[in-house]
Amino acid sequence: MIDFVEPLNKKKIRMLNTIILATQEIEKFFPFINIINEAQKFVRLNIDDKCIYELEWVIKIRIKDNKIKNVINYLRMLKWIQKFRGLNHKFSDTFLRGSEKISYRPLIKNRNHIVPTNRNHNNIFTD
Repeated sequence: MIDFVEPLNKKKIRMLNTIILATQEIEKFFPFINIINEAQKFVRLNIDDKCIYELEWVIKIRIKDNKIKNVINYLRMLKWIQKFRGLNHKFSDTFLRGSEKISYRPLIKNRNHIVPTNRNHNNIFTD
């Protein structure tokens, strides 16, 4: 039992109990395994992989269409991806040896599920 500085009235107690029950239901049915499995598809991909660009594009479209509730964190993630991509390119350029480039070995060998696209990934927010 939590000791509050000011005692809670019945309305606040009911509200807290409702929040607790709703949270327990979310925990019970949230597809953690599915989320982890989906994330594994992207873990070892090169930052310039088509699959990463497709993911960015889908997120930008969902933000633009107001389908994402937590916009701030998704925008942070997109900004992080762009920053990481810039650092990755800077790192690659720094460590070039003659004409030899650093190569990456992706985790996914079969990419038949990826649909090629000619979308402009940089200007998705403009009409």
